[in-house]
Amino acid sequence: MEFDPSDVDLFAETFRATVIPKLETLPGLARASLLIDRDRGRGLVATVFTDRESLAASRGGQAASRHEGAAKAHVTVTGLEEFEVVFSDNGASEASG
Repeated sequence: MEFDPSDVDLFAETFRATVIPKLETLPGLARASLLIDRDRGRGLVATVFTDRESLAASRGGQAASRHEGAAKAHVTVTGLEEFEVVFSDNGASEASG
């Protein structure tokens, strides 16, 4: 995502107050994070779901949250990608999308 660096606090607050509550209603959501580069006006929102089926079912809800949040925060969405995330926790490996 890209935004005017002067809107960084608006972006962060919109994510916290508007986007997160909507994402939390999506079944299977494990985590949502906002990463920002304040100086360059760039950001990344990452959502992790417990399984591939939850990810697929969330696409409409995520799109609605993304459009509403981007409009409120004066953010331009420049790309959307999906990845499989593999991690190890306490020695047990899990995969999620």
